[in-house]
Amino acid sequence: MKTLKIGARGSALSVAQTKQSIAQIEEVFPELKCELVTFSTAGDTDKTTSLTAKNIPDNFFSDTLDKAVLSGEIDAAVHSAKDLPDYSTKEIEWFYLPWREDQRDCIIFRKDNVIPTNPKIGISSRNRDKYVKEKWPDGKHIAIRGDIENRITQLDRGEVDILILAVAGLNRLGLGDRISEIISCEELPTHIDQGKIAVTFNPSNNDLMMIRMMLLETIHICGAGTGRDGNYTHATSEALSHADLCLRDTLMNDEVLDHCHGSIKSVGKRYHDNASDIQTSIHEKMLHAICAGEKVVRLKGGDPALFGRLTEELEFLNKNKLPWKVHPGIPWFCSATLKHGIMITSRKDIRQFTVSTGTQADGTTIDCEDLATPLNGSMYFYMATRKIETICQKLIKQGLSKHTPTAIFREDGGEGNIVRGNLENIQDKFEKSTMNAPAIFLVGSAAEQKNSYLPTYGPLNGLRILSCGSPLTQKRLNAEISKLGGQPISLPLFKLQKRKAIWLDELSNTDWIILSSASAASFFIESLKIHKVDIRDCPCIATTGPSASRELLKYGLHSDYEAKEYSSRSLAQELIEAKLLKDSNVLILNSSLSQSPLSELLTPHCKILNKFHLYDNLELPLYEECPDFDIVTFCSPSAFNVFNKHYSHHLKNKKVGSIGPVTTAAIKEKGYKVDIEPKVYDTIHLIRSIASRVLWST
Repeated sequence: MKTLKIGARGSALSVAQTKQSIAQIEEVFPELKCELVTFSTAGDTDKTTSLTAKNIPDNFFSDTLDKAVLSGEIDAAVHSAKDLPDYSTKEIEWFYLPWREDQRDCIIFRKDNVIPTNPKIGISSRNRDKYVKEKWPDGKHIAIRGDIENRITQLDRGEVDILILAVAGLNRLGLGDRISEIISCEELPTHIDQGKIAVTFNPSNNDLMMIRMMLLETIHICGAGTGRDGNYTHATSEALSHADLCLRDTLMNDEVLDHCHGSIKSVGKRYHDNASDIQTSIHEKMLHAICAGEKVVRLKGGDPALFGRLTEELEFLNKNKLPWKVHPGIPWFCSATLKHGIMITSRKDIRQFTVSTGTQADGTTIDCEDLATPLNGSMYFYMATRKIETICQKLIKQGLSKHTPTAIFREDGGEGNIVRGNLENIQDKFEKSTMNAPAIFLVGSAAEQKNSYLPTYGPLNGLRILSCGSPLTQKRLNAEISKLGGQPISLPLFKLQKRKAIWLDELSNTDWIILSSASAASFFIESLKIHKVDIRDCPCIATTGPSASRELLKYGLHSDYEAKEYSSRSLAQELIEAKLLKDSNVLILNSSLSQSPLSELLTPHCKILNKFHLYDNLELPLYEECPDFDIVTFCSPSAFNVFNKHYSHHLKNKKVGSIGPVTTAAIKEKGYKVDIEPKVYDTIHLIRSIASRVLWST
């Protein structure tokens, strides 16, 4: 049995939450016994300073406890996490316990519930002050101090008429019955750490280090490959789906981020950045998020162990005794080569290869003297686009012929994303091209395999087909383009961002839900999962076509009615003719940019109609140049409008495919011709219509 001395402030709330935390720790670790030791801090002895004052030191409620931790008088101290000072420059370690209370604030009235015309409101923070001014503009604001029981006593004596307090504190003191009204975080944003409990300790205390390691979440260090589907593992997508925070590198496609429902922060390094400073910042962000109890994913391009500073990050995590797990990804040179018909190895003539970085740790070009130069193989250089000329000179000096084949290529396929040459002329060809980093530099016979292993079968026969819009739509288009022998080219114009699911409040009173797109169905399902809605409680569902119905099936839901002609207008007309919505409460869920006529058409034919936007279409940073293409496809008016706004000159003398009448109308309104529109309005039939035109158009 190990005994630990746990310090806390002497207030009733501090003692209550510390006793509760001790009980939870002892339940998890039955060989531990914790003794409570109470202290008075500056915040306890100073009852006059307002908590809204700007000059309050950050250790107002922790100074005495910090000294006791550092001196060894106690093993650890328990705090309200929102009162924790910044320990980044202090010799004190910390972490949040995994057990949390309600984060919201609440309103407490006097027991007689009498509220005067000009009430006196007791507050103790700037956020609460702002909320009170908006809710009771004629009220008098009273800065109130003291413990919770004392504040409630002041309320019941009539010194104030209303109190704003934290739900967590009242619950921990057994005073939850005094809550008159809980305030949502949308109305009154609270401190991000309200309701959480923090523990501080001396880093030399190995017992506390072990407790922290066991109670914190494991950080998952994941390889994203190129960021596209199929280049990362199921373990990576699973880790992202549960993450509170994703710290992502820059050099990857955003498609992989669709799995992440938490916050995403870019921490990637580029050529001109101070890599050492940024890496230190990454370590600090990882440490803070993990210690705050968050589920963290560190997302790296390619494979984490390949030129990814994985060793530095693992050394840092091990030094701080933090739990971690690494998930591999497919390296760029493995997936990008296949996009250009290049085989890394071949039984006939390529029996070995070397992978190297073109830039050493100090930023200088790699010294090729210690680099293997296989006669029957190839060399792949990462981070080398600024070093190509120097690398070529060094390899020629090492004895390679100046005519040795070379190539520089990006992850996307197509001739616009690869430059071929030899050691003598590749630098000049690269400078004249429109390519830029990130790219891989290939030296050796594999660079000669021009389109040798690209699929040439299929009716599209290598046609470059540009898909514009959201990642989900592009994914479906590109799969069919590849299947039919075309060359899919993605131009992500916007991402879809889920809104708060306020529509769930209407679910129990709804008879029919109408989903106007596959994306709407996808976000609908995601919200059901997040909010743990029993699918047996779902009302009838109508969809505009099979793509939306397929999304529902992923969650075991079946569409009760699917439009026969795959459009919103057709769905509305069919539902009206079948009289399915008579005396029904109908809920339409769609995009904030939706131009669907469903609401207008259905309102006269149902009892109540509500419409909510499931998601927003947020424009993404634009490419400097639109990729070259033969045919461009649009699956929504919003996709066309964004493309036309920024790349309209690329539509000249190009074939245009539209998914259906609504999108076609938007394109024609701007004076453009639509060459291909399928008779069945979905992505698969759009691409098959293009293939039909290629094969049989006269």
